[in-house]
Amino acid sequence: DGTAFSRSVHLYLPPPEASLAAEGPGLNSFLGGLAELGAFAQAAGNTRPGPNDITNSPLDARNGGLGTGMFGGAVATGVPRTGNTNTNASVTSGVQAGLRGDFAWNDRNFNFDVSYSWSGTSFEQSYLTLNRERTELALQGLGGPGCTPNGTPDFDFVGNDPTGGAVLGGLSNNFNDFPFPGYILNLRETLSTALTSNNHGQGGCEFFNPFLTRQTDPALANSPELEGWMTERVLRADKRNKLAVFDAVISGELFELDGGTAQFPAGAQY
Repeated sequence: DGTAFSRSVHLYLPPPEASLAAEGPGLNSFLGGLAELGAFAQAAGNTRPGPNDITNSPLDARNGGLGTGMFGGAVATGVPRTGNTNTNASVTSGVQAGLRGDFAWNDRNFNFDVSYSWSGTSFEQSYLTLNRERTELALQGLGGPGCTPNGTPDFDFVGNDPTGGAVLGGLSNNFNDFPFPGYILNLRETLSTALTSNNHGQGGCEFFNPFLTRQTDPALANSPELEGWMTERVLRADKRNKLAVFDAVISGELFELDGGTAQFPAGAQY
């Protein structure tokens, strides 16, 4: 219900023949065409798509897009926000029971007091975020609960590059880079799938549109199903405390003295 943000910058591949439309025939459009959606669909046994096969890319100039690829910042779902992004839940519970009384034994009087108490508290904090892999697939037109990308996640970028790795090797190294330990900008598997699939925006696969055209053009709007598929709730904190206490006290008469009856108390706590 709330707004969820991705925590990365994302690579957007351009639609088929976008480089040719922007640059005209020549070396630049050839090199740019190596990094377009479905450019290496043949590597997965698919036919390379053309501009009329993928028509709903938000980057397509025919849809008011840039007409080229881009490297952009974080994206968000649930805009405008209709619910809470972060939730906190706290529960406290307890129980206490005891038994108190007296008894006589061997002509002596005794008193006892036994009790048991238990208490527990729990605190959970969760927040909405975007699933990394699903978000990247959706930005390439391969998102949605009904989508099965027909590409491969283990494409050989360098081995299939006609420039000997200059274009695709650089693409992979730069956009799949680790800017700091344990964090990668874009997943190699999603980039590989985008380059080798040919069903972007088709057959149950959807584009996630981060641009204003999602508000102005119904044909480019993001479906609730797609945003729900991209979004997940993550448990950030889960703290639980428990305390159990057992008490036992007994007192009574021991023996007679000149000044009266000697008495004793004894107790234990755990």
